Amino acid sequence: MLKLRSLIIVFLLVALMGTAAPVLAADAPGDQQNPQAATETFSSIALLNYYSDSLNYLIELDQTGSDTNLARMPFANVPQELADTTTNFASNGIVFTTSLVELFVLWNQQNTYIQQYRLTDAAALYKQITNLLPAAQLQLSQIESSVANTGAYINIGALPSDGGLILVYNEITAKFQQLSGMLDLLSRTPQLAASLKPTTLTLAIDPVTAYVGDEISFTGSLFSQGQPLAERMITLLVNNSDLVTVQTGAQGQFQGTFQLPYLYINQMPVQTIYYPQGNDVGIYLGASSPVIDMTVLFYTAQLTLQANHSVFPGKEATVTGTFDYGTFPVLDARSAAIYLDNTLVEQFSPGPVFNQGIMLSGQITPGKHSITVSASADGRYAPVLASYVLNVTLATTNLDLHLPVIGLIPGSIQISGKLYSSVGPLSNASVLITRGTESKQITTAADGTFSTKIGLGLGFNLLGTQGITVQVQPQEPWNAPLTSTKNIFLINYVALLLILIVLAALAVYLPRRFKKWFVAQPGKHVRVSGLVPPALLSTYQVKTGISPKPPESSEKPEEGANSIFYWYRVALQLVQVVTKKLLAPHQTLREYGQEASNKLGPTGKHFLELTYLIERRLYGIRKPDATDVQQSKDLALEIQKEARHKS
Repeated sequence: MLKLRSLIIVFLLVALMGTAAPVLAADAPGDQQNPQAATETFSSIALLNYYSDSLNYLIELDQTGSDTNLARMPFANVPQELADTTTNFASNGIVFTTSLVELFVLWNQQNTYIQQYRLTDAAALYKQITNLLPAAQLQLSQIESSVANTGAYINIGALPSDGGLILVYNEITAKFQQLSGMLDLLSRTPQLAASLKPTTLTLAIDPVTAYVGDEISFTGSLFSQGQPLAERMITLLVNNSDLVTVQTGAQGQFQGTFQLPYLYINQMPVQTIYYPQGNDVGIYLGASSPVIDMTVLFYTAQLTLQANHSVFPGKEATVTGTFDYGTFPVLDARSAAIYLDNTLVEQFSPGPVFNQGIMLSGQITPGKHSITVSASADGRYAPVLASYVLNVTLATTNLDLHLPVIGLIPGSIQISGKLYSSVGPLSNASVLITRGTESKQITTAADGTFSTKIGLGLGFNLLGTQGITVQVQPQEPWNAPLTSTKNIFLINYVALLLILIVLAALAVYLPRRFKKWFVAQPGKHVRVSGLVPPALLSTYQVKTGISPKPPESSEKPEEGANSIFYWYRVALQLVQVVTKKLLAPHQTLREYGQEASNKLGPTGKHFLELTYLIERRLYGIRKPDATDVQQSKDLALEIQKEARHKS
């Protein structure tokens, strides 16, 4: 009886612990930092320089270079608002280049016909030029509109007048004026009457190779049918744009000087033209000199920027760069500007090697940003710029959390820890500690440490794990927020004590209840030939409370008058041995019979029939007769025979 009580207590304890659900499902501890990404932004200074370089190809009438430059359009990450603008600039630029080159080919041929006195051919070409000019002027205005839209997007009017963006934008404006002047040159009406006297114009320049900004001398003469034309106005064109106007002397000769424009292109065409004015109109034909291509020299440098490692919002980033002038003279310092995305953040005068710090805003979005360094033109030194991608990230927050493994309910637990990142300790950070529906907020000390207690109120849960969640919101903009969860095993010792008291009471009550069910009735004993039942197991006796008569040492067991119980006990012992399954206290005889029959195979049906017989004996109104006794005996013998066969 004592063993049965102990077994019941252990069984109920295991059942309670096995069905105890965790107090709160806990996630795996660790960082829960939310990654943030920003689209890489474009550099407005780089885009404007691209526009400026593209216009240089147009001014030079370099169709191959212009087509190649415009077709590549390197700004794939321009904002959606500028996507159509940049596309239109490139497509209209390609068309305009073709138109402009074709017009100047016609214009040069027209001048050749005039000099050859082929006025009819020249007139045909002039008509063709005037027919093509409106389309070219429209294409130029569309290109200007694209640049104007870009200027409006970057709010060019609100930028400092001495900033790098304004300087580049003004250069672009000047180049548009030059292109407009080139179209105006093509529109001038030549004097083509057959009675007009032809004129001849010459030009010589010295030197033909020079640096930008150098002073160039030019000379020439204007004649008509061998006679010098004095006091006539001669216009000098550089890059197909009016630059200088001079007057011929008494012998039809002219001379002058001009400063080579600060256009950092390798070649500039120089030419003079004469248009009849005043009294010459209706008498003389216009003339143009042969084109002289000047070789333009200037100093160049290669700017190399060293990309930073990850930088943090609210911290200083260092821009490191080197100007490599090669064989050219090295500038000790030059004017430069640093742009973060589209914003001018620093103007400085770097030397050949520089390290310039820029302060990042605490509100800057983590992700990829563009750093552009633009060094403006300085005399013979061509402008140069370079860019790289700056990766702005949040410093990973680390948490050293100290939490007990086990907590007792009711009671409290001590929680402490330290918060830090690669930048340093998290001072004055907000720490929210949550357990279930309860939470507590504290603030870290200057060294990033914190310590507090949280109460464990009395509840209905016996034991299980619960997640303690720590949410950190740093005060500094460069540290990332953090969420971490750690589990603690909680024991409700008050509730467990009450459960143990209940279990002890059940351990006393249940065995007595089971004993009443399975007590054997006395009756007469008969010997059974041919059957030797095994001895009853002690565990079975404890569980069922049935005390069959033990067999004599040298005799076969006798059959009692109430023999259905006897044969059921015999069969039950065999079934328990074969199935290794004891009759549990909470099971009915039928529940056990059904469970055991699943493991017995074909033998199971005999055991079920025997179980039904014992149930009718226990609960039925009709008393068993000799037929029932014989049937129980036959079933027991059949079970024994099949059990021996299996063994």
